[in-house]
Amino acid sequence: MVLLYLADQRRRLRAQVAAAVAETEAARADLAVTVRWLTFSHEAASVLGSEGVNTGLRHVLTQAAELFEADAAAVLGGEFESAYFAQGVSEEAADRALMHVALESAGRPDPLLTHSDGGELGQSIAVPLRVAGELRFVLAVWRQGGEPFQAERAYFVSRLLLRRVLN
Repeated sequence: MVLLYLADQRRRLRAQVAAAVAETEAARADLAVTVRWLTFSHEAASVLGSEGVNTGLRHVLTQAAELFEADAAAVLGGEFESAYFAQGVSEEAADRALMHVALESAGRPDPLLTHSDGGELGQSIAVPLRVAGELRFVLAVWRQGGEPFQAERAYFVSRLLLRRVLN
């Protein structure tokens, strides 16, 4: 009876240790993502501060596309538009997808994740950029194929990058 009890306790302890290890690994992965976004946010603010918006924004959009593993990234709004297109990507298709998701997100307060339509395959993230509650620009990122974007990436963009870029 005692041996059965000890065997059961050992099994339970192993299960608890395995769960703790899995939880630790998940926390490390979340921390790594957070560090990547904070680094990107800091670099974006530094580049925009030192090179100015017109020159620095192209560099920031290139980095954003790399971080998202995206085919295109753009900041759209009013008279201002700046975009990055990966090599080999149809600029026309990317521009259509970016504009579509930017228009859809303009009336929303939070980031919008969507699948591109209009015959284009892919996923998009659009984040409305507001200053004092007024919509100024929309940051849009588009990926032609691959895995769907994750919601936490849109959250990090809206909360970390954009606050620094616009202030």
